[in-house]
Amino acid sequence: MLPRDWLDSAVPVFFDFADTDPIRPRTGVERRLLWGLMPGRADGHAVIVALDRQRLVLAARTRPQIVAAQKIVRTLDARFRAARVQAMIEARRYSSVPAWRRRRPRRRTARF
Repeated sequence: MLPRDWLDSAVPVFFDFADTDPIRPRTGVERRLLWGLMPGRADGHAVIVALDRQRLVLAARTRPQIVAAQKIVRTLDARFRAARVQAMIEARRYSSVPAWRRRRPRRRTARF
């Protein structure tokens, strides 16, 4: 679990796992990448991105903003919401109740 200060941070928080034991000895991914916890939430979820170590250092030297954190979070939020809407549409399409049963029954009128 991450500390609340990091989760509620208004700026990205970066993690460096370079000195940790690799998960798979041949990949070395842990040494090449830095992980960034983005500020804000996308559809209620924390957003973590993988960044190449050299590109992050170059961006820190040359850009006013290392990553476009707000744009990343907004984009993911929109995608999550669109996926949820699509899933709801699909769920309605494949409802367990047959379509003919979902219709409202006709009222019968009395015949004289």
